[in-house]
Amino acid sequence: MWNLRGTRLEMWQEIAAHRHETVVCIKTKPSRQLFLRLIDQTEVKEIFISSGIYKTVPQKVKDALNGVGVRILVEGNRAGRPAKYPEKKKQKALELLHAKKTAKEISRELSVPTSAIYWWKWSGRAKKGKKTA
Repeated sequence: MWNLRGTRLEMWQEIAAHRHETVVCIKTKPSRQLFLRLIDQTEVKEIFISSGIYKTVPQKVKDALNGVGVRILVEGNRAGRPAKYPEKKKQKALELLHAKKTAKEISRELSVPTSAIYWWKWSGRAKKGKKTA
C-alpha cells in the first residue's frame, strides 16, 4: 500500500510510479479526475480514506468505483481531538439540565465550564433533530 498525498502534479507522478499497486491510501481530498486516473492507470482494487474525506466523495463516484470492482474502505480514526471530559460527566450534566438545574449550577457542581454544558445541550438537540433556537 502506498500513501497518495500532495499537489495534483505530485499525485499524478505518484500514480505513474505505482502502476502495479493494488492498494492505496489517499491522504488528500480527491477529485473525480484523481479517481479516473487511479482506475485507468493503476491496478488499484482497494482505496483507504479517512471518514472525513469519505463524506466528501459524491455517491455517484462511490457507485462508479464499486461498479468497476474498486472498494473504498474507511479508516476508523475519529477526526478531531479527544474529548476533554468523560462521557459519564456529560451524561450527568444532561440529566441535571433535564432536572431544571441551570448551567451555572451544574458548572459549579461538576467543575465543568458552562460553555461545555451549553455545547452538550445544543449537540444533543441537534442529533435529535430539534430546533436549537
